[in-house]
Amino acid sequence: MEGLVMRTNKDFSRNRTLVLGAVMLCAMGGLAQPVQGQAGPLPQEQVVKGVVRDFLRSHPDFDLRGSSPHIAGLIEVSSSGLNRPVLSGSGFVVEREWVDESGMPIAPNTYNSSSNLLANVLLVVRDPSSLSVEETTVWWQLETWGYAVRVMDDAAPRPEVDENVAWADAAYITMAINPNVLDARLIEATIGLINASSALRERIGFAQSNGSHKTDRVLVSNSDHYITGPFGNGPLTVFSSRQPVADTGLGRATSLANIQSAGPALEVYDAGERRWRMSPAPGRRVQLPWNDVTFDMSALNENGLTLFRRAIEWGAGANLRGCSDVSDGMGEYGAWSDGQIGSELTFSQWFRDTPGYNGSQVHAITLTLDGNGVYSFETQAFHPVDDDQFGNEGEAHNYNFTYEINATFTYHECAEQFIRFTSDDDAWIFIDGRLAVDLGGISSGMAQYVSLDRFGLTDGETYRMHLLHAQRQPVSSRFGIQTNLLLSTPTPELQTTNGYD
Repeated sequence: MEGLVMRTNKDFSRNRTLVLGAVMLCAMGGLAQPVQGQAGPLPQEQVVKGVVRDFLRSHPDFDLRGSSPHIAGLIEVSSSGLNRPVLSGSGFVVEREWVDESGMPIAPNTYNSSSNLLANVLLVVRDPSSLSVEETTVWWQLETWGYAVRVMDDAAPRPEVDENVAWADAAYITMAINPNVLDARLIEATIGLINASSALRERIGFAQSNGSHKTDRVLVSNSDHYITGPFGNGPLTVFSSRQPVADTGLGRATSLANIQSAGPALEVYDAGERRWRMSPAPGRRVQLPWNDVTFDMSALNENGLTLFRRAIEWGAGANLRGCSDVSDGMGEYGAWSDGQIGSELTFSQWFRDTPGYNGSQVHAITLTLDGNGVYSFETQAFHPVDDDQFGNEGEAHNYNFTYEINATFTYHECAEQFIRFTSDDDAWIFIDGRLAVDLGGISSGMAQYVSLDRFGLTDGETYRMHLLHAQRQPVSSRFGIQTNLLLSTPTPELQTTNGYD
C-alpha cells in the first residue's frame, strides 16, 4: 500500500528549510559489482593505452590559476566515430549535483534517462480545437521531457478511447475536463492515470473534494515513494507564488486514511490497491495537488516540476521496467560559464595532434583488480609527460596536457556495469557516442558515476568508450577510474596532420 505521499498545510513557516534525503557517497561501497560474462579467472590487471598531448604554458586554455566550480554542458552531448568533442556554448555552473538513487553524482544530461523517457502519454483535454493555457503548457512540458504525446477530447467516442489506450503508457487528465462525459474505459484502463482534475477525483476513487485554498508549499510525508524520492520528509516549496489548490474532503479510500481534511494531497495507488467506493485499481493512479481550475501552471518551481515529471514517470511504469529504471535526484544549474576556454579554435586543439600547438605520445595506465571484481587506477599525481615534449617549463611537473583513451567493451544486460571517474580538471566520457560523464571546470576534485544500463545498449554487443581529460592548472593532478568493464585498447596511432577528421 502506497498510502499518502504528500499533503499540504496552510500554516507552515516560510522560513523552514528543506533537507534533501539523498546522501552523497564518497566511495563505491556496495555499488561495486564484479565483471560479468568473463570465461575463466579475471586478469589481475588491465593495461589501457591512450594519447597524451602536451601544451605550452602560453596556450590560452592552460596554465590557469585558482579553481572554479563544476561546470556542466560545455560540450555537445553526442559524438560519433573519432570526431572531436565540440563546444556547445551552453556551459553552466552546477549549484546542486544531479544524483542517482544511491546518491552518486551523475551527468545532468543522463538524469532519468531510462526507457520511461520514451513513454507515450495521452493528454486528455476539454476541447482539442481550443486548448487552454494549462493544456498547452502541459503539452509543451511533456514534449520537452521527451514524451510522445497524443491529444484526446474528454468526450471522445469509445473506439477512439480504445485506440489511444492501446497506444499510451499513461494518460494525463487536465484540470478543466468534464468528468460526466469521460468514458469509463479510460477510468478503468490498465495504463497509468495522472489526474489534475479535482472534479474527477472521486470518480477515480481517491477522495471527495472540499473547496480550495492558496498555498506555495506542501508537506512531504513519505519520501520513500518514487515520486517524492529526491526530497526528504518535511515542508517543500513547490510553487513560485501562492496558488489555489483543491482540498480533500472527508470521504477517502481506506489506503489513504492518513489524508488530513484540511489540505490537498498528492495521492497514489499502485495497481491492485483498493480505491474509495470502488474495486481495486486496474493500474497506477496519481492525483496531483494542483487541481484547481484557476491554477497557474507556470508557477511550478523546480521542485514542483520534479514532482510533476516523476508523477508522469511513475504512472508510465517507472520501477517496473527492469534494470534500465532509474530514480534520480534533480540538480540545479547556476550562472552561465565558458569554463575558461578561449574559443572553439583553441578547444579544437585539445584532442587532436596539432603541430606547433601540442606534442603527442602514447601513454598507458594499469587498472588493478580488487577483491570485489572492480578495476581501479587512482592517483593524485598524474604526470604522464614530466620532462618530455615541451618540458616542465620551470614547474616541478608538466601540468599542461590532455589525455584521451578510446576503448571497446562488451555490454552485459542488467550486470550493473559501471564507470566512476574522478578528476581535478575537465573530464568527459562518451558511451556509444553519448555523453555519460560531464565534469567540466577547474576544481579540487570532482567525481561522477555512470551505469551502463541507462543507455539502451544491446546485450552481448561491443561498444566504444571515449574518455577525454585535461590538466590545466599547476597545482594538483588527480586522475581516477573505477570500472567492472573489460576494456580493449589497441595502440593509438599518432597523427602528423591536424587530427582525425
